[in-house]
Amino acid sequence: MACSSCESLLDRYVDGDLDPRQTARVARHLAGCPSCERLHRRLRTVDALLETIRPAELAPDFTFEVMGRIRELPAPAIAARPWWILFTIYLLAGWAALGIALLELRTGAAANAGGAVHAVLNSLGAVGSVAHSLSTVTPLAVSAVVLMLTIDVLLFAIVAVYYHRLVPRLVAHLATAEIR
Repeated sequence: MACSSCESLLDRYVDGDLDPRQTARVARHLAGCPSCERLHRRLRTVDALLETIRPAELAPDFTFEVMGRIRELPAPAIAARPWWILFTIYLLAGWAALGIALLELRTGAAANAGGAVHAVLNSLGAVGSVAHSLSTVTPLAVSAVVLMLTIDVLLFAIVAVYYHRLVPRLVAHLATAEIR
């Protein structure tokens, strides 16, 4: 019998789960192979140690004690959330969407622009031609910009009130609710 075949059968040999013919083959191999015999002794040692393990017995009031100790711990500090990052991402996305919308509206006047988008990429003089090509949607653009700025200011005010007034109150309320 090869060592690889014997090693794959050793677990079942130690447990006594092999048929008599396989048991005899493994026993003969173990008698002549010191390497496999060492592995066999290790497996028997591990099995013997596993037999001695008993489940831990917990005190009847274990859960109550643990929860009492947890209540005594100081309340965890709330990590400062980087709300300004989210607000900045919102502003950038909002203004980009507004710019794309205005450019889409301007597409009808693209014939008057004379390739304004290409001119922006090539020279600084393109800024004037883009402004001129957008002149057909200027009233709509002004209204959209004012609306966007109003929404931004309102959202900023809501975020500021939430973080500076409501969050501390919510934390205090949750802390008192846990004590009860």
